[in-house]
Amino acid sequence: MEILFVHLLNNYTGSPRILSNILDAFSNRDDVRIHLLTSFSEGCLSEHGNVIYHNNHYKWSASRIHLAWNLVISHIYQFCFILFSRNYDLVYVNTILPFGAAFAAKLRGMKIIYHIHEYYPNPSVMQKICVFFTKKCASRIVFVSEYVKSSYGEKFAYNKNVIYNSVSKQFHDVAEKISLTDDVLTHRYESRKIIMPCALKKYKGVLEFVKLAEKLPDFFFELILSNSEEETKQFFKDMQLPMNLCLRNEIKDMTKIYEQASLVMNLSIPHGIDRIIETFSMILLEGFEFGLPCLAPNYGGPKELIEDGKSGFLIEPLDTKKVIEKLRCIFSDFSAYKRFSLCAKERSLLFSNEKFSDAIKNEIEEETNE
Repeated sequence: MEILFVHLLNNYTGSPRILSNILDAFSNRDDVRIHLLTSFSEGCLSEHGNVIYHNNHYKWSASRIHLAWNLVISHIYQFCFILFSRNYDLVYVNTILPFGAAFAAKLRGMKIIYHIHEYYPNPSVMQKICVFFTKKCASRIVFVSEYVKSSYGEKFAYNKNVIYNSVSKQFHDVAEKISLTDDVLTHRYESRKIIMPCALKKYKGVLEFVKLAEKLPDFFFELILSNSEEETKQFFKDMQLPMNLCLRNEIKDMTKIYEQASLVMNLSIPHGIDRIIETFSMILLEGFEFGLPCLAPNYGGPKELIEDGKSGFLIEPLDTKKVIEKLRCIFSDFSAYKRFSLCAKERSLLFSNEKFSDAIKNEIEEETNE
């Protein structure tokens, strides 16, 4: 069996990391030949030795004009590549973005699985086009959460299943080496290091995170940004940042970050024109793996991950007073912090890599056997 996986931009963000886990699930299968059509940029999809790589000629650009042009070129190339390529047993489209590849596969009568990570409450024209092609081309759909599935409603009338994401086996193995002894938990409790990995966008709650640091001088805050150091300097050039806030850029090995942290925070803002409702939030799951309590918006995917009041709290990101209240509740004393940490670790067991891999394999086998 030959499977072509398609992903637009290879980097270190959530959706390519999930696709990387899927590729790992088939790494030891002699009966499966894996092809990957993606950008030849640096990212977690570059690390697989058992994959036949194909360049989709996509490059990200900060310029909207250049980005739009790059998207057009890439989609034309994806379309032509599949239209004149071999006949794959299955085309697996990761996110709704690579519609050029999906359209060509549909024209050739190939089976197509879409793995949908995103939902846009206020979709742009481009996003509407992507949804249109998803509706017309998919023969089976995997959603990352019940929130995403319910948000699309009956728009997609085919086999639809929710498969929750997982961390990679390598990430899990590192986390498993950390024993949550009283000494480890005491160090975390006393260091009070709050981390928030995210992109440098206002709707990600970056400014709210800075505000928390200003109001909580007895905590240490670390903003882990996927942006470059130059982009970060430009963003904060007119701001005086508090002394207890540290900015870190483009960290490839996040396990060291989680190992030294005390709590993981997500402050994505679900209101306004530029609102974002998290469809899953991998950083919460990664925090759970290390036994870290989490605070996240009471909207979307995080509601399916966090047990409110046990493994962390569901919050209103713009209500700084309430966020501080929940944060101080977790750190009210050592026994409270230990209880939250152990619940977080236990919660991670529901999202194991083994469960994820088995579920994905089942979807692919069902589709190819129909």
